[in-house]
Amino acid sequence: MDWTNWAGILAGVLVFAALEIDDVSLWHWNKSTKALRKRLHCAQVTRTETLYSERELIDLPPIVQCYFRATLKEGQPKIKTAQFSHAGTFNMSEVQPSWKFFTSNQSVVVNRPGFVWDARVRMFPAISVFVHDAYVNREGLLQASILGLFDVANMSGSEVMAQGEFLRFLAETPLYPTSLLPRESVVWKAIDDFSAQVTLTDRDLHVSMTFRFNPSGLIDTVWAAARGRSSGKNVEYMPWQGRFWNYAERAGMMVPLEAEVEWLTPEGPKPYYRSKLTSISFEFENQGQ
Repeated sequence: MDWTNWAGILAGVLVFAALEIDDVSLWHWNKSTKALRKRLHCAQVTRTETLYSERELIDLPPIVQCYFRATLKEGQPKIKTAQFSHAGTFNMSEVQPSWKFFTSNQSVVVNRPGFVWDARVRMFPAISVFVHDAYVNREGLLQASILGLFDVANMSGSEVMAQGEFLRFLAETPLYPTSLLPRESVVWKAIDDFSAQVTLTDRDLHVSMTFRFNPSGLIDTVWAAARGRSSGKNVEYMPWQGRFWNYAERAGMMVPLEAEVEWLTPEGPKPYYRSKLTSISFEFENQGQ
């Protein structure tokens, strides 16, 4: 018997099976991603104010006024939805650094606030973990699945999840800056010459973060006093921070192209997410009118 031929046939069968599994997993995962995005867009509401005016800044803390003047131009259309793509690394271990490459696509709706993050984290050359991280119609959701088929995490529905994902939406608002303009659901409070607190409301849910600005008036860091972090079956609350840099003009607005997120543990900062924006596009409130 020619075992060389049999080995070649077996290898071919395994490759074919792997491709079949990959096709099935992509179909299954993409179907759930589309369903999440449909829920996200169905929940949005229309705003009547479509263009930015410096008159909106009158009652804001001086450093926040500086931020909007550095970021927006008079008459800037207000963002309705946004689409991003990222590439970066994600630390998969709480014990020691284990950085894995990822790519992601993200959909954002400003009113009512929400997002869907769809990522692929490369664990091994042929194996990726698919991840959904989302805040949709006041519900938080996190799902991680090997090849999109076998869940290793699937959490949703709790107030802890809703608050944590709503905090993420607020932390990422430098990417969709018109969402930070003052209105009933967005309230700014001065802290000092280079920082201010912003509180965002979605119905009965309120989250607050401290935004610190650099000398150019752009957002340097965003900080939350407490965000829920899963530790086994328990949730512990600890400070959480994001940093932004490498600002560039996109669609007439200054947005950061690079970011890092970290937990501020008693042992020191624990970064776990680093990314670079690879594409960005917007739909504006007055588009098509």
